[in-house]
Amino acid sequence: MKNCLQKSWSYAPTLFSQKIMYILDHTKRGKNKLLSNLPAGVQRRLMCDNMHLLGNMKFTEENGFPILSPYNPDSLDFTLFSYKDRNKHNGGKWAVHFFQNDYTFLNAVTRNLEVTTSALVNCDVVFAPDCSLYVDAPIFINKQNVYRSRFAAAYWQSCGFNVIQTASWGNANSFSYCFEGLAEHSVTAVCGIGHDHCQQAKHLWQYALYELVARKAPTKLIIYGGKSEDIPDLGILVLHFDDYITKKFRK
Repeated sequence: MKNCLQKSWSYAPTLFSQKIMYILDHTKRGKNKLLSNLPAGVQRRLMCDNMHLLGNMKFTEENGFPILSPYNPDSLDFTLFSYKDRNKHNGGKWAVHFFQNDYTFLNAVTRNLEVTTSALVNCDVVFAPDCSLYVDAPIFINKQNVYRSRFAAAYWQSCGFNVIQTASWGNANSFSYCFEGLAEHSVTAVCGIGHDHCQQAKHLWQYALYELVARKAPTKLIIYGGKSEDIPDLGILVLHFDDYITKKFRK
């Protein structure tokens, strides 16, 4: 059996920051310069399913999801841009989020993760991809999307990026795995859109927030979109950001 980890890349201790080392060691397309020196056949084998990006990632025992490190900055004062609108940034501290339809970013954070990473190198903060979990989908699809979100976030952390982890869930059965790999005592973000079509969905969303706080004890919770009055008293600091439609049109 082949060992997929034997050629993954990680950084030795250095005087430079992780992000500076990432910039020095990668091309403008995000490709590792050491990897590009290997024979083409070896490169193709290592790049299958992004296995060459595993580096020093650690994984959960239950489902093998990458484990994230906590991120707790002194300030969360930034201008928020969606990944789709990232090129509209024109100065100041900024953060990029993925609270969009999955089809607008899924290839960017999976097949083209290295290119996307290079494109976000000047971003101050990156939110982990909000890959959707569905109430009526096979469990494999939902677990795959948890893995995708954790993998991209863990890779960005290994490159020295400031990453805000994102929690998402499907139905109540997904609570057995949907928070797996998230760091405890960390700033955490969730999407507040899509639960207001019925009372049952709203109650599930609120219950999931309580579960998240109970299991991971986030230091601060960022909620993107939705109605602020739907947010229950969670006993922690909650920051609510208006979604694009609300901010641009409904006001």
